[in-house]
Amino acid sequence: MVTVFYKSTRDSSIRVESAAAIAKGISEEGGLFVPESIPALSMDELKSLAPMTYAQRAAYVFSKYLTDFTEAELRYCTESAYTTKAFETENIAEIAHLFEGTYMLELWHGPTCAFKDMALQILPYFLTTAVKKLHMDKKSAGGSCVQQSRNHSGFSLCSEIASGKGVEAAARKCAGVSVGTLEQRLLSVFPAEDACAWDRTGLTVGNPGVEVTGVVVALDPTIAALKEATDLGANVVLTHHPVFIEAVSNFMPETVQGAKPGAVVNYALSHGINCMNFHTALDVAPQALSILPTLLRLKPRYVLDPLAGKADKGFGMVCASEEGAISLKHLAARSVSVFGSVPRVWGNPDTLLESIVTCGGSANELVDLCLENGIDCLICGEVKYHVALEARQSGLSIIELGHDVSELPLCALLATEALAAGLPDSCIMVVDQSKNWYTPETIRQ
Repeated sequence: MVTVFYKSTRDSSIRVESAAAIAKGISEEGGLFVPESIPALSMDELKSLAPMTYAQRAAYVFSKYLTDFTEAELRYCTESAYTTKAFETENIAEIAHLFEGTYMLELWHGPTCAFKDMALQILPYFLTTAVKKLHMDKKSAGGSCVQQSRNHSGFSLCSEIASGKGVEAAARKCAGVSVGTLEQRLLSVFPAEDACAWDRTGLTVGNPGVEVTGVVVALDPTIAALKEATDLGANVVLTHHPVFIEAVSNFMPETVQGAKPGAVVNYALSHGINCMNFHTALDVAPQALSILPTLLRLKPRYVLDPLAGKADKGFGMVCASEEGAISLKHLAARSVSVFGSVPRVWGNPDTLLESIVTCGGSANELVDLCLENGIDCLICGEVKYHVALEARQSGLSIIELGHDVSELPLCALLATEALAAGLPDSCIMVVDQSKNWYTPETIRQ
Protein backbone atom coordinates (compact mmCIF):
# COMPACT_ATOMS: atom_id res chain seq x y z
CA MET A 1 0.00 0.00 0.00
CA VAL A 2 1.22 3.49 -0.88
CA THR A 3 1.81 5.66 2.21
CA VAL A 4 -0.31 8.81 2.25
CA PHE A 5 1.53 11.80 3.67
CA TYR A 6 0.01 15.07 4.85
CA LYS A 7 1.53 18.47 4.12
CA SER A 8 0.90 21.89 5.60
CA THR A 9 -1.09 24.38 3.55
CA ARG A 10 1.41 27.06 4.61
CA ASP A 11 4.64 25.14 4.18
CA SER A 12 4.65 22.20 1.78
CA SER A 13 8.05 21.10 3.08
CA ILE A 14 6.34 19.97 6.31
CA ARG A 15 5.32 16.40 5.59
CA VAL A 16 3.95 13.94 8.18
CA GLU A 17 1.92 10.74 8.34
CA SER A 18 -1.67 10.75 9.51
CA ALA A 19 -1.08 9.95 13.21
CA ALA A 20 1.21 12.95 13.61
CA ALA A 21 -1.20 15.19 11.67
CA ILE A 22 -4.13 14.12 13.86
CA ALA A 23 -2.25 14.54 17.14
CA LYS A 24 -0.83 17.95 16.21
CA GLY A 25 -4.13 19.34 14.88
CA ILE A 26 -2.51 22.20 13.01
CA SER A 27 1.04 22.67 11.80
CA GLU A 28 3.52 24.75 13.79
CA GLU A 29 3.18 27.74 11.48
CA GLY A 30 -0.62 27.61 11.55
CA GLY A 31 -1.26 25.62 8.38
CA LEU A 32 -3.79 22.84 7.94
CA PHE A 33 -2.67 19.30 7.12
CA VAL A 34 -4.01 18.03 3.80
CA PRO A 35 -3.24 14.77 1.98
CA GLU A 36 -0.64 15.02 -0.79
CA SER A 37 -2.90 12.93 -3.01
CA ILE A 38 -6.51 11.77 -2.95
CA PRO A 39 -6.83 7.95 -3.00
CA ALA A 40 -9.17 6.50 -5.61
CA LEU A 41 -11.70 3.68 -5.23
CA SER A 42 -12.44 1.39 -8.14
CA MET A 43 -15.98 0.44 -9.11
CA ASP A 44 -15.40 -3.08 -7.78
CA GLU A 45 -14.29 -1.62 -4.45
CA LEU A 46 -17.36 0.58 -4.30
CA LYS A 47 -19.61 -2.42 -4.97
CA SER A 48 -17.86 -4.39 -2.23
CA LEU A 49 -18.81 -1.71 0.30
CA ALA A 50 -22.56 -2.18 -0.23
CA PRO A 51 -23.15 -5.17 2.10
CA MET A 52 -20.91 -3.79 4.87
CA THR A 53 -22.07 -2.04 8.01
CA TYR A 54 -21.41 1.68 8.26
CA ALA A 55 -18.50 1.09 10.65
CA GLN A 56 -16.93 -1.49 8.32
CA ARG A 57 -17.37 0.78 5.33
CA ALA A 58 -15.85 3.71 7.19
CA ALA A 59 -12.84 1.64 8.27
CA TYR A 60 -12.21 0.61 4.67
CA VAL A 61 -12.35 4.19 3.37
CA PHE A 62 -10.22 5.49 6.23
CA SER A 63 -7.61 2.83 5.46
CA LYS A 64 -6.95 4.61 2.17
CA TYR A 65 -6.08 7.83 3.96
CA LEU A 66 -4.71 6.75 7.35
CA THR A 67 -2.12 4.37 6.00
CA ASP A 68 -0.06 4.27 9.20
CA PHE A 69 -3.06 2.92 11.17
CA THR A 70 -3.48 -0.85 11.38
CA GLU A 71 -6.72 -2.54 10.33
CA ALA A 72 -7.43 -3.37 13.98
CA GLU A 73 -6.92 0.25 15.03
CA LEU A 74 -9.28 1.54 12.36
CA ARG A 75 -11.92 -1.03 13.25
CA TYR A 76 -11.62 -0.08 16.91
CA CYS A 77 -12.16 3.60 16.05
CA THR A 78 -15.10 3.13 13.70
CA GLU A 79 -16.87 0.45 15.74
CA SER A 80 -16.55 2.56 18.89
CA ALA A 81 -17.77 5.79 17.28
CA TYR A 82 -20.58 4.63 15.02
CA THR A 83 -22.96 2.90 17.42
CA THR A 84 -26.57 3.27 18.49
CA LYS A 85 -25.31 4.86 21.71
CA ALA A 86 -24.46 7.96 19.70
CA PHE A 87 -26.78 7.59 16.69
CA GLU A 88 -30.51 6.89 16.73
CA THR A 89 -30.39 4.42 13.85
CA GLU A 90 -28.39 1.24 13.34
CA ASN A 91 -27.52 2.36 9.82
CA ILE A 92 -25.92 5.53 11.25
CA ALA A 93 -26.57 7.43 8.01
CA GLU A 94 -29.95 6.64 6.45
CA ILE A 95 -30.77 6.93 2.75
CA ALA A 96 -34.24 8.24 1.91
CA HIS A 97 -35.85 7.57 -1.50
CA LEU A 98 -37.35 10.85 -2.70
CA PHE A 99 -38.50 9.92 -6.20
CA GLU A 100 -37.35 7.92 -9.19
CA GLY A 101 -33.59 8.05 -9.46
CA THR A 102 -33.19 10.50 -6.56
CA TYR A 103 -32.12 9.67 -3.00
CA MET A 104 -31.16 11.76 0.02
CA LEU A 105 -28.42 10.88 2.48
CA GLU A 106 -29.47 11.76 6.04
CA LEU A 107 -26.56 12.94 8.19
CA TRP A 108 -28.60 14.23 11.11
CA HIS A 109 -29.10 11.12 13.24
CA GLY A 110 -26.19 11.89 15.59
CA PRO A 111 -26.31 13.36 19.12
CA THR A 112 -26.56 16.99 17.97
CA CYS A 113 -28.59 16.45 14.78
CA ALA A 114 -25.75 17.94 12.71
CA PHE A 115 -23.70 16.51 9.86
CA LYS A 116 -20.57 17.34 11.88
CA ASP A 117 -21.44 14.44 14.20
CA MET A 118 -20.20 12.05 11.51
CA ALA A 119 -16.67 13.36 11.95
CA LEU A 120 -16.65 14.56 15.54
CA GLN A 121 -17.89 11.28 17.00
CA ILE A 122 -14.82 9.48 15.68
CA LEU A 123 -12.26 12.25 16.17
CA PRO A 124 -11.58 11.49 19.87
CA TYR A 125 -10.90 7.83 19.03
CA PHE A 126 -8.52 8.88 16.27
CA LEU A 127 -6.79 11.24 18.70
CA THR A 128 -6.38 8.57 21.35
CA THR A 129 -5.07 6.03 18.88
CA ALA A 130 -2.73 8.52 17.22
CA VAL A 131 -1.26 9.65 20.55
CA LYS A 132 -0.76 6.05 21.61
CA LYS A 133 1.02 5.28 18.33
CA LEU A 134 3.27 8.31 18.69
CA HIS A 135 4.23 7.33 22.21
CA MET A 136 5.19 3.86 21.04
CA ASP A 137 7.22 5.35 18.18
CA LYS A 138 8.79 7.80 20.62
CA LYS A 139 9.94 4.93 22.83
CA SER A 140 11.33 2.90 19.94
CA ALA A 141 12.92 5.84 18.13
CA GLY A 142 14.63 7.40 21.13
CA GLY A 143 12.27 10.34 21.41
CA SER A 144 12.55 11.63 17.86
CA CYS A 145 8.80 11.88 17.41
CA VAL A 146 7.33 15.36 17.80
CA GLN A 147 4.18 15.37 19.90
CA GLN A 148 2.16 18.45 20.70
CA SER A 149 -1.28 17.19 21.61
CA ARG A 150 -2.29 14.24 23.78
CA ASN A 151 -6.01 14.49 23.80
CA HIS A 152 -8.73 12.29 24.85
CA SER A 153 -10.83 10.32 24.44
CA GLY A 154 -12.69 11.78 27.15
CA PHE A 155 -16.19 13.16 26.99
CA SER A 156 -18.72 10.55 26.07
CA LEU A 157 -16.13 8.14 25.14
CA CYS A 158 -13.81 7.07 27.89
CA SER A 159 -13.93 3.43 26.88
CA GLU A 160 -11.57 0.55 27.40
CA ILE A 161 -8.19 0.89 25.77
CA ALA A 162 -7.58 -2.72 26.65
CA SER A 163 -8.71 -5.38 29.07
CA GLY A 164 -7.25 -8.44 30.69
CA LYS A 165 -9.29 -10.09 33.39
CA GLY A 166 -7.65 -12.19 36.03
CA VAL A 167 -5.02 -11.10 38.52
CA GLU A 168 -2.43 -13.63 37.38
CA ALA A 169 -2.77 -12.73 33.70
CA ALA A 170 -2.59 -9.02 34.49
CA ALA A 171 0.41 -9.49 36.74
CA ARG A 172 2.28 -11.28 33.97
CA LYS A 173 1.52 -8.43 31.59
CA CYS A 174 2.69 -5.72 34.02
CA ALA A 175 5.55 -7.64 35.67
CA GLY A 176 8.49 -5.57 36.81
CA VAL A 177 6.80 -2.25 37.55
CA SER A 178 5.96 -1.48 41.16
CA VAL A 179 3.28 0.93 42.30
CA GLY A 180 5.99 3.19 43.72
CA THR A 181 7.93 3.14 40.45
CA LEU A 182 4.81 4.06 38.50
CA GLU A 183 4.15 6.93 40.91
CA GLN A 184 7.69 8.30 40.59
CA ARG A 185 7.60 8.14 36.79
CA LEU A 186 4.30 10.00 36.71
CA LEU A 187 5.57 12.53 39.25
CA SER A 188 8.44 13.28 36.87
CA VAL A 189 5.80 14.40 34.35
CA PHE A 190 3.38 16.01 36.82
CA PRO A 191 5.60 17.16 39.75
CA ALA A 192 3.99 17.53 43.17
CA GLU A 193 5.61 20.97 43.53
CA ASP A 194 3.44 22.19 40.63
CA ALA A 195 0.26 21.35 42.53
CA CYS A 196 -1.65 23.80 44.71
CA ALA A 197 -0.62 23.77 48.36
CA TRP A 198 -4.01 22.44 49.48
CA ASP A 199 -4.02 19.57 46.99
CA ARG A 200 -3.03 15.90 47.26
CA THR A 201 -0.79 14.40 44.58
CA GLY A 202 0.42 10.90 43.83
CA LEU A 203 -0.29 7.75 45.86
CA THR A 204 -2.79 8.44 48.66
CA VAL A 205 -3.98 4.89 49.44
CA GLY A 206 -2.01 1.67 49.07
CA ASN A 207 1.43 0.11 49.13
CA PRO A 208 4.22 1.47 46.88
CA GLY A 209 6.13 -1.78 47.19
CA VAL A 210 3.67 -4.10 45.42
CA GLU A 211 3.83 -4.82 41.71
CA VAL A 212 1.28 -3.33 39.36
CA THR A 213 -1.21 -5.91 38.07
CA GLY A 214 -3.21 -3.46 36.00
CA VAL A 215 -4.24 0.20 35.91
CA VAL A 216 -7.78 1.52 35.68
CA VAL A 217 -7.89 5.18 34.63
CA ALA A 218 -10.86 7.34 35.59
CA LEU A 219 -11.75 10.94 36.31
CA ASP A 220 -13.04 10.16 39.80
CA PRO A 221 -12.01 7.42 42.28
CA THR A 222 -15.53 6.16 42.90
CA ILE A 223 -16.32 2.83 44.52
CA ALA A 224 -17.77 1.77 41.16
CA ALA A 225 -14.39 2.46 39.51
CA LEU A 226 -12.61 0.51 42.24
CA LYS A 227 -15.00 -2.40 41.79
CA GLU A 228 -14.31 -2.40 38.06
CA ALA A 229 -10.60 -2.52 38.82
CA THR A 230 -11.20 -5.53 41.06
CA ASP A 231 -13.21 -7.28 38.33
CA LEU A 232 -10.42 -6.62 35.80
CA GLY A 233 -7.66 -7.81 38.10
CA ALA A 234 -6.10 -4.33 38.29
CA ASN A 235 -4.65 -3.07 41.56
CA VAL A 236 -4.10 0.61 40.64
CA VAL A 237 -6.83 3.21 40.11
CA LEU A 238 -5.26 6.26 38.48
CA THR A 239 -7.47 9.35 38.55
CA HIS A 240 -7.47 13.10 38.09
CA HIS A 241 -9.44 13.88 41.24
CA PRO A 242 -8.16 12.67 44.63
CA VAL A 243 -10.04 10.29 46.94
CA PHE A 244 -10.10 13.07 49.50
CA ILE A 245 -8.58 16.50 50.10
CA GLU A 246 -9.67 17.25 53.66
CA ALA A 247 -8.90 14.64 56.33
CA VAL A 248 -11.39 11.76 56.43
CA SER A 249 -13.36 11.44 59.68
CA ASN A 250 -13.98 7.68 59.48
CA PHE A 251 -13.29 4.66 57.28
CA MET A 252 -16.47 2.66 57.70
CA PRO A 253 -17.76 0.73 54.65
CA GLU A 254 -20.22 1.99 52.07
CA THR A 255 -23.06 0.02 53.66
CA VAL A 256 -22.71 2.17 56.77
CA GLN A 257 -21.99 5.69 55.46
CA GLY A 258 -22.69 5.64 51.75
CA ALA A 259 -20.12 6.28 49.03
CA LYS A 260 -18.12 8.85 51.00
CA PRO A 261 -14.30 9.20 50.79
CA GLY A 262 -13.78 7.08 53.92
CA ALA A 263 -15.76 4.25 52.35
CA VAL A 264 -13.64 4.50 49.20
CA VAL A 265 -10.50 4.13 51.32
CA ASN A 266 -12.10 1.19 53.15
CA TYR A 267 -12.87 -0.59 49.88
CA ALA A 268 -9.42 0.13 48.46
CA LEU A 269 -7.57 -1.25 51.50
CA SER A 270 -9.79 -4.30 51.83
CA HIS A 271 -9.38 -5.20 48.15
CA GLY A 272 -5.72 -4.34 47.63
CA ILE A 273 -6.39 -1.31 45.43
CA ASN A 274 -3.82 1.48 45.23
CA CYS A 275 -5.33 4.92 44.61
CA MET A 276 -3.13 7.43 42.79
CA ASN A 277 -4.16 10.83 41.49
CA PHE A 278 -2.74 13.87 39.71
CA HIS A 279 -5.04 16.82 40.21
CA THR A 280 -3.79 20.40 40.00
CA ALA A 281 -0.31 19.13 39.08
CA LEU A 282 -1.97 17.79 35.92
CA ASP A 283 -4.18 20.85 35.42
CA VAL A 284 -1.15 23.14 35.00
CA ALA A 285 0.85 20.81 32.72
CA PRO A 286 1.41 21.97 29.12
CA GLN A 287 -0.02 18.69 27.79
CA ALA A 288 -3.27 19.25 29.70
CA LEU A 289 -3.49 22.94 28.83
CA SER A 290 -3.44 22.10 25.11
CA ILE A 291 -6.35 19.64 25.18
CA LEU A 292 -9.38 21.95 25.14
CA PRO A 293 -7.87 24.34 22.56
CA THR A 294 -7.07 21.43 20.26
CA LEU A 295 -10.54 19.90 20.56
CA LEU A 296 -12.20 23.27 19.95
CA ARG A 297 -9.85 24.24 17.09
CA LEU A 298 -8.37 27.22 18.93
CA LYS A 299 -4.80 28.48 18.67
CA PRO A 300 -3.01 28.54 22.07
CA ARG A 301 -1.07 31.74 22.74
CA TYR A 302 0.07 31.90 26.36
CA VAL A 303 -0.87 30.85 29.90
CA LEU A 304 -3.16 33.34 31.64
CA ASP A 305 -2.01 32.61 35.22
CA PRO A 306 1.46 31.01 34.97
CA LEU A 307 3.31 29.33 37.82
CA ALA A 308 6.24 31.29 39.22
CA GLY A 309 9.22 30.85 36.91
CA LYS A 310 7.31 28.49 34.61
CA ALA A 311 5.66 30.42 31.79
CA ASP A 312 4.41 27.26 30.05
CA LYS A 313 2.61 25.96 33.16
CA GLY A 314 -0.32 27.41 35.02
CA PHE A 315 -4.07 27.93 34.88
CA GLY A 316 -6.01 29.02 31.82
CA MET A 317 -4.77 29.00 28.23
CA VAL A 318 -5.31 32.23 26.29
CA CYS A 319 -6.30 31.34 22.72
CA ALA A 320 -7.54 32.78 19.47
CA SER A 321 -9.85 31.20 16.93
CA GLU A 322 -8.10 29.66 13.93
CA GLU A 323 -10.44 31.52 11.58
CA GLY A 324 -10.25 34.92 13.28
CA ALA A 325 -13.07 36.45 15.30
CA ILE A 326 -15.82 33.91 16.04
CA SER A 327 -19.31 34.53 17.43
CA LEU A 328 -20.29 33.24 20.85
CA LYS A 329 -23.15 31.21 19.37
CA HIS A 330 -20.77 29.61 16.85
CA LEU A 331 -18.28 28.67 19.55
CA ALA A 332 -21.06 27.36 21.80
CA ALA A 333 -22.43 25.25 18.94
CA ARG A 334 -18.95 23.89 18.29
CA SER A 335 -18.74 22.91 21.96
CA VAL A 336 -21.98 20.95 21.63
CA SER A 337 -20.65 19.12 18.57
CA VAL A 338 -17.31 18.29 20.20
CA PHE A 339 -18.51 17.22 23.64
CA GLY A 340 -21.98 15.91 22.88
CA SER A 341 -23.56 17.82 25.76
CA VAL A 342 -25.31 21.16 26.11
CA PRO A 343 -23.27 23.87 27.88
CA ARG A 344 -24.55 26.84 29.87
CA VAL A 345 -23.72 30.01 27.94
CA TRP A 346 -23.50 33.54 29.37
CA GLY A 347 -23.45 36.44 26.92
CA ASN A 348 -24.94 37.83 23.74
CA PRO A 349 -24.96 35.06 21.11
CA ASP A 350 -23.80 37.47 18.40
CA THR A 351 -20.79 38.76 20.35
CA LEU A 352 -17.60 38.39 18.32
CA LEU A 353 -14.76 36.78 20.25
CA GLU A 354 -11.10 37.40 19.56
CA SER A 355 -9.47 36.34 22.84
CA ILE A 356 -10.65 33.12 24.49
CA VAL A 357 -9.43 31.41 27.66
CA THR A 358 -9.88 27.66 28.16
CA CYS A 359 -9.76 26.05 31.59
CA GLY A 360 -10.95 22.61 32.69
CA GLY A 361 -12.92 22.22 35.91
CA SER A 362 -13.81 25.12 38.17
CA ALA A 363 -12.64 28.54 36.97
CA ASN A 364 -13.96 30.97 39.59
CA GLU A 365 -10.46 32.26 40.34
CA LEU A 366 -9.79 33.10 36.68
CA VAL A 367 -12.79 35.36 36.10
CA ASP A 368 -11.20 38.51 37.49
CA LEU A 369 -7.96 37.78 35.59
CA CYS A 370 -9.97 37.45 32.38
CA LEU A 371 -11.64 40.80 32.99
CA GLU A 372 -8.33 42.49 33.88
CA ASN A 373 -6.73 41.18 30.68
CA GLY A 374 -9.59 42.09 28.37
CA ILE A 375 -10.49 38.47 27.54
CA ASP A 376 -13.68 38.11 25.51
CA CYS A 377 -14.75 34.60 26.54
CA LEU A 378 -13.96 31.97 29.17
CA ILE A 379 -14.61 28.31 28.32
CA CYS A 380 -14.48 26.20 31.46
CA GLY A 381 -16.09 23.41 33.43
CA GLU A 382 -18.10 25.59 35.76
CA VAL A 383 -18.34 28.98 37.47
CA LYS A 384 -20.46 29.91 40.48
CA TYR A 385 -23.75 31.58 39.56
CA HIS A 386 -23.14 35.04 41.02
CA VAL A 387 -19.55 35.08 39.79
CA ALA A 388 -20.77 34.28 36.27
CA LEU A 389 -23.61 36.82 36.51
CA GLU A 390 -21.27 39.63 37.50
CA ALA A 391 -18.76 38.62 34.83
CA ARG A 392 -21.42 38.58 32.11
CA GLN A 393 -22.60 42.07 33.13
CA SER A 394 -18.96 43.21 33.05
CA GLY A 395 -18.52 42.08 29.45
CA LEU A 396 -17.05 38.57 29.81
CA SER A 397 -18.85 35.80 27.95
CA ILE A 398 -18.69 32.36 29.58
CA ILE A 399 -19.31 28.84 28.24
CA GLU A 400 -19.72 26.31 31.06
CA LEU A 401 -19.16 22.84 29.63
CA GLY A 402 -19.75 20.99 32.90
CA HIS A 403 -16.98 20.16 35.37
CA ASP A 404 -16.64 16.53 34.30
CA VAL A 405 -17.22 17.18 30.61
CA SER A 406 -14.28 19.59 30.53
CA GLU A 407 -11.95 17.16 32.32
CA LEU A 408 -12.88 13.71 30.99
CA PRO A 409 -10.34 14.19 28.15
CA LEU A 410 -7.61 14.16 30.81
CA CYS A 411 -8.21 10.43 31.26
CA ALA A 412 -6.61 9.78 27.89
CA LEU A 413 -3.61 11.87 28.90
CA LEU A 414 -3.21 9.89 32.14
CA ALA A 415 -3.50 6.62 30.22
CA THR A 416 -0.93 7.82 27.69
CA GLU A 417 1.53 8.79 30.42
CA ALA A 418 1.03 5.44 32.17
CA LEU A 419 1.92 3.83 28.86
CA ALA A 420 5.00 6.06 28.56
CA ALA A 421 5.94 5.07 32.13
CA GLY A 422 6.65 1.55 30.92
CA LEU A 423 3.36 -0.28 31.27
CA PRO A 424 2.11 -2.25 28.25
CA ASP A 425 -1.21 -1.14 26.80
CA SER A 426 -2.75 -4.48 27.79
CA CYS A 427 -2.38 -3.32 31.41
CA ILE A 428 -4.27 -0.04 31.05
CA MET A 429 -8.05 0.39 31.03
CA VAL A 430 -10.11 3.60 30.89
CA VAL A 431 -13.55 3.38 32.46
CA ASP A 432 -16.59 5.28 31.24
CA GLN A 433 -17.74 7.94 33.71
CA SER A 434 -19.56 10.11 31.20
CA LYS A 435 -23.08 9.07 32.22
CA ASN A 436 -23.25 10.36 35.78
CA TRP A 437 -25.91 12.90 34.84
CA TYR A 438 -27.94 13.98 31.83
CA THR A 439 -30.24 16.66 30.46
CA PRO A 440 -33.58 15.62 28.98
CA GLU A 441 -32.75 16.90 25.49
CA THR A 442 -29.74 14.57 25.28
CA ILE A 443 -31.83 11.43 25.70
CA ARG A 444 -32.92 9.63 22.55
CA GLN A 445 -35.79 7.15 22.62
